[in-house]
Amino acid sequence: MIMTDNLPAPTTPSAPNSREISLEAQLRFVTEELYKRGVELAAKNKMQQDILEELHRQSAKISELDKLKSELLWITANRLRGPLSAISASISVVADGDYGDIPTKAKDMLNKAVLSCKDMNTIFTEFTRATEISSDLIRYSMVPVDIRGLVQEVILDAKALAVEKGIEIHKHIDEGELNASVDIERMKMAFAVLVDNSLRYTPKGGSVHVYLTRSTLNAAEAILEVRDSGIGITEQTLKTLFTRFVRGEEANKIWVNGSGLGLFIARSIVVAHKGIIDAKSEGIDKGASFTVRLPLIA
Repeated sequence: MIMTDNLPAPTTPSAPNSREISLEAQLRFVTEELYKRGVELAAKNKMQQDILEELHRQSAKISELDKLKSELLWITANRLRGPLSAISASISVVADGDYGDIPTKAKDMLNKAVLSCKDMNTIFTEFTRATEISSDLIRYSMVPVDIRGLVQEVILDAKALAVEKGIEIHKHIDEGELNASVDIERMKMAFAVLVDNSLRYTPKGGSVHVYLTRSTLNAAEAILEVRDSGIGITEQTLKTLFTRFVRGEEANKIWVNGSGLGLFIARSIVVAHKGIIDAKSEGIDKGASFTVRLPLIA
């Protein structure tokens, strides 16, 4: 006979209460939502990745096309300069009477043609230089030099244009040496752009002053300032003056053949020499000043 008095009564599993069911359902809902969001984010990330890859591909294509465009401009400008120089030289020979007397009016027209050829040659030269700079084709050859000599040469070269335009050009150069590490040809080019600009945009009877001094605040820095009494520059134009193809409205009236590349070239050269270039003007008909700051060497 089996005794059952001391055996525990059998237990029946208790049904989950409503709170447990609610928590389980919420957890399942949250899990499902997180999964959905994860899938959506993965899809968006894949889409963004595809877009970025396409942008990179398009950017590479644009860079390649820009490089080809620059090379084409460089080749075209260089190829045109030769024939243009030959045309200018031939016209000059005829205008000078080497092939017989030329009527005065005809001679004037021929001389104008020569000047136009020179202007076009200048534009082609600036296109070539700007293309070289933009395409990193320039290799600078730095050597120590007293930059006073470069400024003196630039002023001497500018005398003819100053006389032609009836403008007085004055120089104010420190007596002490101002030695800097520069690419002589290109730094002279940058200085020439500033002096040439001031002369071209200053009316007859005006003046251009060229200052070259050692900074009073920093003995290891030279300051070149070209100051003119010319047509001035608007505040709006000053903001973009050193970018490619930028010319003020007044500048277009004075010299229609300008390329808008000179100051871009000058700035690129100065920056490559770890220098700073700046322009200031009080406005139209109030002149302008261009300042270059260059580090000096001991």
